[in-house]
Amino acid sequence: MRLAEPDTLITAYARKMMAFLLFNRAPRHILLIGLGGGSLVKFCHRNLPGTRLTVVEIDPKIIQLRERFQIPPDDQRLHVVCEDGSEFVRHAECTADVLLIDAFDRSGVAPSLASEEFYARAFRCLAPNGMLVMNLAGQRTRYATHIQHVRGACPGPVLLVPVKDDGNVLIFAFAQPTCTWTLESAEAAACELQSQLALEFPRFLKRMRAGHLL
Repeated sequence: MRLAEPDTLITAYARKMMAFLLFNRAPRHILLIGLGGGSLVKFCHRNLPGTRLTVVEIDPKIIQLRERFQIPPDDQRLHVVCEDGSEFVRHAECTADVLLIDAFDRSGVAPSLASEEFYARAFRCLAPNGMLVMNLAGQRTRYATHIQHVRGACPGPVLLVPVKDDGNVLIFAFAQPTCTWTLESAEAAACELQSQLALEFPRFLKRMRAGHLL
């Protein structure tokens, strides 16, 4: 985090996770699993003023550091919940347009998320045209299980996009079985979003075109 710009996205993978905006410019509700230093939630809170944000974080010690990381306090738009993400989606009554998953232990992606049940329930939390975006990092031996379960639960296309700068892999999974969009249709949005948000959306789109469609 840059102290002078606390809501700026620093890491390459976090910037590329925002590529969901190419397909939904104005999500009504974003559900985030994993708070960490709050980079994604801070960026969304500042730049998507019409979006409601729900953040689920399992570790209360992380939440206690939110002021140090300059994460905004809860308000009508932002709500931080201390709970295991897998348990939250089990009983969630909310509907999200976008589900962002960036949850880890010391070895990589949180193992509590590596189940068929979690991903099945995660997609049931999404609106009909919703998206799941997930960051895979850490031990690559854990990736296959998550990818398999996402593909099994997702009614629409699943796209794997490597992040060369960080060595991560991003999953973009689309809840609608028949997509109303194409990567080509996102070109105009990419240029506009780059101008508005100062992120490299045309390059994100190029990376997505080079990704692996499952």
